[in-house]
Amino acid sequence: MKDGTFAVLAGVQEDKILIHFGRGGQPEELEREAFFSLWDDRVILLAKRSLLPGSKEGVQNSVSAKRFIG
Repeated sequence: MKDGTFAVLAGVQEDKILIHFGRGGQPEELEREAFFSLWDDRVILLAKRSLLPGSKEGVQNSVSAKRFIG
C-alpha cells in the first residue's frame, strides 16, 4: 500500500473490494476508487503455478494485478 503497509485482497465484486489490512482486525469493504487511491500497484500473487494465466512450467516474470481486479 502507499503507506508502506500490506493488505490481503479477500474478494472482488463489481464495485467493491474486500480487504484485510496487515494491521489486523476485521476485513473492510472498500469502493474500488478508495482501494485504488491506497494501492501502490504492487502485488505478490500466490497461486498454484498451473493456475496462472499463460503458465506452462513456471511463474511468469510479471503478472498485472489489474488483470484480476480490473
